[in-house]
Amino acid sequence: MRGRIASGLAFTFWLAVGACERSAPEPVIENATPSPNASILPAPLASVAQPAAEVPGWAPSGAHSGASAELGPKMSFGDAGSSPPPEVLRADQPLDDDTLSQREVIGVSLQGEWRYADLPPAPREGNQAGLDAARRSTALKMRIDLSAIGRMRVVLQSRALSVEPGSEVRARVDRYGHVLVWPNGSAYRVLPLGAVRTLLGEGRADANPLVRAQTSTVSDGPRRAARRTKRWELATRTGKLALDQTRILAAGEGGPLLCRFLSELVAIDPSAAPCAVDDVPLRAQYTWPDGGSIVFEVFDVIDKTELSAAQLLVPPAGAEFARTGLPARGSALLLSREELGALRLRPSEAPAAGDEGLTLRNASEVLRYAYVDGVPAALVAPNRDVMLSGLTRGRYLVQWRTFFADAVDPPAFVDLPARPSAPVEARDH
Repeated sequence: MRGRIASGLAFTFWLAVGACERSAPEPVIENATPSPNASILPAPLASVAQPAAEVPGWAPSGAHSGASAELGPKMSFGDAGSSPPPEVLRADQPLDDDTLSQREVIGVSLQGEWRYADLPPAPREGNQAGLDAARRSTALKMRIDLSAIGRMRVVLQSRALSVEPGSEVRARVDRYGHVLVWPNGSAYRVLPLGAVRTLLGEGRADANPLVRAQTSTVSDGPRRAARRTKRWELATRTGKLALDQTRILAAGEGGPLLCRFLSELVAIDPSAAPCAVDDVPLRAQYTWPDGGSIVFEVFDVIDKTELSAAQLLVPPAGAEFARTGLPARGSALLLSREELGALRLRPSEAPAAGDEGLTLRNASEVLRYAYVDGVPAALVAPNRDVMLSGLTRGRYLVQWRTFFADAVDPPAFVDLPARPSAPVEARDH
């Protein structure tokens, strides 16, 4: 899919000092050009209804292969032979109304967060209280509701994600693919198979081709959220996934939906993902060919909770079908002027030269995050500029990276105020 994604991509940043106001954000023109790391063609399924016999370690989607006697075969979409395999959602057609009864349903609610292990430490001049507050306000959090009757709702809560906070990704057990719901519930769009990665990573809806894992192993995993887990280690040409799952009976047929969602991010075909009824992923670690890594981890589990069926419908009731467009953000400031100023307790001894600002330019072909002192400060669309205003005079550590950390630039120290200088080319990965 991406391969050596960052090879040949260059981006630059300029440091500038000035009193001018930042220009209005550029409008998001979705899919003006195809993502350089995705196919705009529908992602082909590798024999959706066929067993993944060439992949040791599990049975077809929704069943364990018997790698552990405790985890016997149990289909995620009904008994084998009595129900057809899930249908594939089409992105160009509206969905029929969901027949789910309008009542409270039993399920599990999870609170999780995306994290990086390789963020550089902040300079010693940093204000720890300000840094901690900025990290909390930009934490990459998601809330996940899983119903035993086979529905999932993922609420994208963070202001630092590529889509507007409050957007939702929904899924149902009898369909392959996902539905993106606008924050106010007024519209929805069908995400073709393979599109959740470009949604989170780039704020787009391009589909990536999906494959079966080349290698897989399963073993006892560490305890997570005070629960025992099984660890699946899967590898594709795109990257590696270490998936820790636990058994939660109240999740029922909702558990496989989160497993499919997380497996798709490493390009694994949902029909060949290690997803079983009652099994719930608690941690997913992704490692990419060039060495980058990102982790999604659940830190809170509410078992046997009552969920509103109205909030789980696929599609949502009364929402308008959208063939194009997304509640994507494009370029965005992730920290306010006050939050940026709080990264330092006091200015350095350098003389003032007007409003200390940092102008960032993303000359690459994909959406990038600009991290300042290990905190996401700006989201910068391809070939766009963003101006950070409010930084106190001093030295800062600036780093560019993609959301999934499959392209990460070495951090560089920047002194503010600074004189305008020639662009500094980023290193190829």
